[in-house]
Amino acid sequence: MPSIVDANLSCINLVVHLSKLNNTKKKWGSAFLTICCSRAFKNVPSRRKSKILPVPSDTVTIDIAEVHPCPCKADQTTLTKLVKEKSLGQLDQLGGWYDGGSIFVAVFLVISVSAISNFRQSRQFEKLSKVSSNIPVEVVRNGRRQQISIFEIVVGDVVRLKIGDQVPADGLFLEGHSLRIDESSMTGESDHLEVNQNQNPFLTSGTKVADGYGQMLVTSVGMNTTWGEMMSSVSQDSNEKTPLQSRLNKLTSAIGKVGLAVAFLVLLVLLADDVINAVVKIIAAAVTIVVVAIPEGLPLAVTLTLAYSMKRMMADQAMVRKLSACETMGSATTICTDKTGTLTLNRMTVTKFWLGKESVEKDSYLSISTNVLKLLREAVSLNTTGSVYRSINLGTEGLEFSGSPTEKAILSWAVMELNMDMERVKQNCSILHVEAFNSQKKRSGVLMKKMVDNSTHVHWKGAAEMILAMCSHYYNLEGEVTLLDHLER
Repeated sequence: MPSIVDANLSCINLVVHLSKLNNTKKKWGSAFLTICCSRAFKNVPSRRKSKILPVPSDTVTIDIAEVHPCPCKADQTTLTKLVKEKSLGQLDQLGGWYDGGSIFVAVFLVISVSAISNFRQSRQFEKLSKVSSNIPVEVVRNGRRQQISIFEIVVGDVVRLKIGDQVPADGLFLEGHSLRIDESSMTGESDHLEVNQNQNPFLTSGTKVADGYGQMLVTSVGMNTTWGEMMSSVSQDSNEKTPLQSRLNKLTSAIGKVGLAVAFLVLLVLLADDVINAVVKIIAAAVTIVVVAIPEGLPLAVTLTLAYSMKRMMADQAMVRKLSACETMGSATTICTDKTGTLTLNRMTVTKFWLGKESVEKDSYLSISTNVLKLLREAVSLNTTGSVYRSINLGTEGLEFSGSPTEKAILSWAVMELNMDMERVKQNCSILHVEAFNSQKKRSGVLMKKMVDNSTHVHWKGAAEMILAMCSHYYNLEGEVTLLDHLER
């Protein structure tokens, strides 16, 4: 080492000159020699780090750097052969599959996510359609009325129909009064068809009850019905696009056209530059630009967002049949909704009873005249579409009332407060004719005949203004008939 050599030479020179000095100076010279040698040896490491030493001509300096693995994963034999042959084309091919592979993975991911989203969307709509079509239906099974789902109806059930109900299956008319069916959904005819036992006892699925009430015996259900056969021949898939989807398609088309134009210009420029050697790279670049320019993920993102919103709305008890409803509800400022059954429980009870001009308290019901009580029991039992099922073992706790909320409230009041026995009243009377209730007439009536004396009576029920306009007299608490003039009416 040159630094060590220089230090040694200095020390040797000092030793040689010390022999010529006297004793006193020899001590100072020895101390000086010791200090110089120690300093020389201490400076050797620092000099090796800071000073670039000359390298002899027969020595080769090699810098060792950190080696990263080759991304192309080529073996040593391939690289050795490539260097010997000096093949530039083969060198360019190493690792070139990354471009094509990345494009393939991107397209595959977009297609997979779109397919999965569409599949989940169809599953969700299928569940929604089942929920929306799950209509409760009143049937007679084992001699008692039950309320079941429309999907649980089987052949042999007796279904009770009233105004506004949809006929759930094909069947035969058993009994009823003034039953008229709206078959516009099947035949397109707006006229209501009357159903009776003699001329037209047939009922088809999908039609609606326009007037009256009745009972039908189910003969076919599901796809075996007339409605099922008609719907099976018609495709249920609708290609109608929502306004939001139309706007998104226009935006996607515009962006795609711009991307295609840019890709075509890039293709022309690169082809003019080098057509033969770079054709594969040019096409890959053009395809990459097309894939990046066309916003395939935009409709997918919107669809996923709307589907998520639909799921959140279902959790809040809001059923969404179409995704466009999410967009519409987002801009809604006022919501008009029905009160009965939506904001209320659709349950009614009788809270006040008036006989003539006098209000009758709950504890005074049985103090009413016997003749008036008898008429009230007959009117409630016969002029109704509801029914009462009484369990023999449970007594009053086993009472079940069926019918509309109004009918159930009146029947419950008559049975619990007036001690009405509906079955006994029906056994002592026979119904001759029934006029069913509808929204135009606002009343219902029954013509009945008593078995005891064969006398006939008519009982009316409905809106106060409609019934009072037909009355000329009224009963008081003592059962006396009192004249009803215009002012009292």
